[in-house]
Amino acid sequence: MFGRLGGEEFSLFFRGQTAASAFALAERIREAVNAVSLVFEGNQVTPSVSAGVALWEAGLTEQDIQKRADQALYIAKNKGRNRVELFSSVGLTSSLLAPKPLPARAG
Repeated sequence: MFGRLGGEEFSLFFRGQTAASAFALAERIREAVNAVSLVFEGNQVTPSVSAGVALWEAGLTEQDIQKRADQALYIAKNKGRNRVELFSSVGLTSSLLAPKPLPARAG
């Protein structure tokens, strides 16, 4: 299931995912978006995605899952954006740092 929460925030819900497969799926989406190159008013623009991933656990509500994903999303944003963060059941996240672009060279 896919839906827009508001502004530039969207949610995806998948069944039957493990932490590793959900993280990998979010990372593939991030990479695909980051591979797009747009030109706007003569400037090259590369979009990026920051993502928070949370897994459904027994006893949690839809709101609980959304809050966990949101917490992971804000960690991704605070760590520099263009990355995926995974909320774990102990309240910590694990992450895979997105590759950083090389600095532009003068000349």
